[in-house]
Amino acid sequence: MMNIAHLQPRAYQADTVQRTLDSLDEGLTRVCIVAPTGTGKTVMMTKLVHDLAARATLNREYRVLFISHRARLLKQGVDTLTRAGAIAYGEDAGVGDVVVRSVGI
Repeated sequence: MMNIAHLQPRAYQADTVQRTLDSLDEGLTRVCIVAPTGTGKTVMMTKLVHDLAARATLNREYRVLFISHRARLLKQGVDTLTRAGAIAYGEDAGVGDVVVRSVGI
């Protein structure tokens, strides 16, 4: 189970997550969140993964791809998702539905 009690999304972050969930509810299967530097994309991603995990059923699964062109940003995302319990290393690696990848590093 994910623990995101330490996250306090700002109003625009919560709105972005909700709009993404609404898009999925409307039947879209591929949604991309793009936001400027410093807007808290890692917070939004972690909240989204948490909310998707809460919605997952046997009939509906969700996958999340987190990509970045900077190793530092990938590490930040992995650290936040790991603290929240969304991804794991070692024996559990690859079991979840969150994939973190680099582009052009």
